[in-house]
Amino acid sequence: MEDSAVRIFSSLFTKTPLPLLLLLLGSTLGWAQEESPKKPRKHGRLELPKAAPAPKPEKEKEEEQVPFVSFWDGVDVEANQLLGQDRVLEVFRRFEQLEDYPETAFKDHLDELRAFGIRTRRAALVALNAEHVPTVLLAARLLEFVGSPEDCDLLIDAAAWVGTVSGASTCLETALRLNGGWLPATGVHHLEHPQRNIRTAVESRLARGPHSSHVKALLTKLRYGRDNDVRLRSARLLQPFHEQEEVRTALRLALQDRTSSVAFQAAEALAGEGRPTQVEYLHQEILVIDPGVEMAYLLFALLLQQEKQDALILQSSLIEELPLVLGHPDMFLSGVAGAVLAEYFFRSSEDLDWGVVEQDMVSALVRSVGGLTFYPQFARFSPMAEASLRRVTGYDPGEGDRSAWVLWWSGNNAGFRAVRGTLEINPEDLPGLRIQWLRNGQWRSLGGPEVADYREETRLLGNRSLQSLLQALDQAGVLDPEVLPGIYGPGDQEISVRLDLAAGTRRKPLAFRGLVYPVWLLPLLDHLDQRWQLEQWQLLEEPQRRLAFVQERLQPWDEAESPAAKAAWKVNWSRGRLASLSAPSLRAWCRELVSDPAVETVWDLKLAQECLQQIPLRQPEEATVLALMEAGLRQPHSDLGSLFLDVANDEAVREPLRSTLLFEGLKRFAPEIAEASLSDSRLAVRVAAARALGHAGEQGFSALLHALQDPNPLVVRTAARSLGEVGNPAALDYLLPLAGPENGREVRKDALWALGRLNDLGALSTLKNASQAGDPGVRLVAIRALGELEGREVESAFRELFPLFAGSALEVSFLRSLEKRGAGAARSVLRSHLESTSVEVARRAAIHGGRLGDPAAAPFLIGLLPETPRDPEVLDALSFTLCMDFRDHPDPAGTYLSWWRIHGRKAGTAWLEMGATLAGMNLHETFKLSEGEPALLAIPSLLDLLESGPPLLRASASYYLHRWTGVDAPALYGTTPRPMVLQVAQAWHQWLDARGNG
Repeated sequence: MEDSAVRIFSSLFTKTPLPLLLLLLGSTLGWAQEESPKKPRKHGRLELPKAAPAPKPEKEKEEEQVPFVSFWDGVDVEANQLLGQDRVLEVFRRFEQLEDYPETAFKDHLDELRAFGIRTRRAALVALNAEHVPTVLLAARLLEFVGSPEDCDLLIDAAAWVGTVSGASTCLETALRLNGGWLPATGVHHLEHPQRNIRTAVESRLARGPHSSHVKALLTKLRYGRDNDVRLRSARLLQPFHEQEEVRTALRLALQDRTSSVAFQAAEALAGEGRPTQVEYLHQEILVIDPGVEMAYLLFALLLQQEKQDALILQSSLIEELPLVLGHPDMFLSGVAGAVLAEYFFRSSEDLDWGVVEQDMVSALVRSVGGLTFYPQFARFSPMAEASLRRVTGYDPGEGDRSAWVLWWSGNNAGFRAVRGTLEINPEDLPGLRIQWLRNGQWRSLGGPEVADYREETRLLGNRSLQSLLQALDQAGVLDPEVLPGIYGPGDQEISVRLDLAAGTRRKPLAFRGLVYPVWLLPLLDHLDQRWQLEQWQLLEEPQRRLAFVQERLQPWDEAESPAAKAAWKVNWSRGRLASLSAPSLRAWCRELVSDPAVETVWDLKLAQECLQQIPLRQPEEATVLALMEAGLRQPHSDLGSLFLDVANDEAVREPLRSTLLFEGLKRFAPEIAEASLSDSRLAVRVAAARALGHAGEQGFSALLHALQDPNPLVVRTAARSLGEVGNPAALDYLLPLAGPENGREVRKDALWALGRLNDLGALSTLKNASQAGDPGVRLVAIRALGELEGREVESAFRELFPLFAGSALEVSFLRSLEKRGAGAARSVLRSHLESTSVEVARRAAIHGGRLGDPAAAPFLIGLLPETPRDPEVLDALSFTLCMDFRDHPDPAGTYLSWWRIHGRKAGTAWLEMGATLAGMNLHETFKLSEGEPALLAIPSLLDLLESGPPLLRASASYYLHRWTGVDAPALYGTTPRPMVLQVAQAWHQWLDARGNG
């Protein structure tokens, strides 16, 4: 690089003239001398290059104002016959100069133009040529009032170039109305408009008013339209004229269109409304043409006609020819032929037996919907084919991949029989009749003695029962042709009920989604369930041998006319068969023997013994053992007592089933059996006997007193509880000694529980002392028992005991027992401790009193806030007693204190009234005046507040209801369920009704 620089300078010195060279050097040196001097650098400072000065912003050039040029400035007024219409043109000019065009602008200017009358027509026609779209729209709307039919072509042209769908629609609507409800034929040409949405606007107006003048242009578009959309729209618009020969011919040619959507539309046009002449035309044309794509579309049109008809319109002459087409290589042709055959087979009432044709028919349909091979008509035809498949197969693969049909058919094609929509059952069909139904997740079935596919859930019927069943089916209308097989209900819900009727090779399956059914369905299912239940005797043989067993006995069972005769057969056929039954069959049969009241008259001891003897053999199946016990003791004869105790105590019977079995069995016997069992050497028998005697009432009282002397504490405990169940006050003197501290813990607890059930104040002292015992379990039972007693002395006992339970683990149990006596009684006990010398006792009394809505607790709760400002118990209690909820405030304690300074001196009624007002409810005007005295007029509104108001106010409302009526009731909280609130409120409603103010 240095060499090249030397060469440049050498060349410069050798070739440049000396005077010029000196001049250049001088100027260069001068520049260097001017720039080279630098300011001395200051030590310790970083020298940075100076920033380039910011360029001064240039003054923005003012936009040139383009003068407004109105469309009307270029209009030749004289040539357009607008002389003398300056005022009309002025309205158009003003409208053109607007910046925004809301509907009010159109309406105001349109009203102004209409005021000029019909002379505005020429101006409106000229305005249709304006480049300003709002002006065109204003003109079109004006022409609706002042235009004439000859203006329609100009409006249609304006619709074509206006450029917006709304503008085109306005122009087309005006043309439609001016022309008497139909567009002139010029509108057809705009079906080829470059904008598809304009084409749609034009087509919709042409379709609203079909006119014969459209036909020629539409035929041209159908034959020579450049794109399939034009041909499709033309075929659609030609449908009203499809019976004209030239139109029909064009539509037939369109069946061979290269685009399947056009061909389908032509087929739909040929189908028409399905009138007899149209149906006959399609049949005749199909019979004379060769198999091919045209035949396929004609068959599709025939299916469209059948869909619109309830009656079968397909002719047998055509059906006889179609099986030959099922194997055609064109999948659309074979599939649509299969759909036609399926429709005929499904709807026909003839006794058809097509055999292999049924399988070929379904095979063709499965190929057409399976999606394994593509064909152009798949998207349009496959839904129709799938609907046919669902009908004739009774199978529904859901909304998933249609290839599921291929998998299903591969496993079900052997011996397949199609479903029939019309099922006529004649007397000769009854032996092979079968009805299956799914309900509540369980399949059941009824059938004749010759039914095919006998299953475990099947119950066979004799001839008399079958005739009765057929009558029930006829009354329900399920056999009528109007009730078509298929799946009913919303597709997004699961199938809840299925009903499948079959007679020979004919089937009629129905399925219902969701929980909305036809009115006939549930009564029919109830009848079928009852009929099925009557045939439970068929459970007396296991499934693998049941058919022969049932067929042998079906006739005498069917001929038995009375319930007693049938019950005799049940008992007779049951003997000796119980041991061979499976556990489910045995349980079902035992329930049948117990539930049938007619069995009572024919029951015998031998069958009862057989039931009881099965008990040890059926361990450890508790449900089966208990079912056998219920059947064996259907008539608890005393002769069965010893056998029952022996089988229940068999070594095969384990606990706890043994105790349950003994107790349930001894309850059924007379009390004498249980009393005798108290002397049994087996402990389990004595305990069960003591339990059973508690359900015998006064008959068991003496025996239970004797049982208290049993050497085993478990028998003593059980006898004590049973005495509490009996409730005889004479047991008090026998139970009090057992409740003393010298007895075992469990004996003492059961004795205390029984004392509570006696509801005798003689037990008060014992229960009160036990509530102060050291054992928490004993205290818990004692305080619960104390809550069962009645009397003011009991309330005093609760008042005395509260400090012992306040703040302890047993506090909640104490309050529950207290509140069982009534919320008023609980408030009285708690109020007495608000000023207790124990801080904790006073605190707990204030909290629980506030929860019960007692205004007396409010000052004490307010006093707790400074020390515990965020204690949830204190805040909850305040919200219930003050009827104000500030718990979700950032500083709830501060809010409550501020509120208290303002409202704390007011009566509690004022607090409740403020809470009700905030909730949008009003208390009677006498409510706030009634502090200290009953206010009968205010009670109905107070009850309404309790039942319908916010949960926050329930405690306070119940406080005043108790105070003014004297009727105490269980405590109501914000969390109490509303049904319970309504139940509790009935006591105050009854009080009010008794005073004539309901």
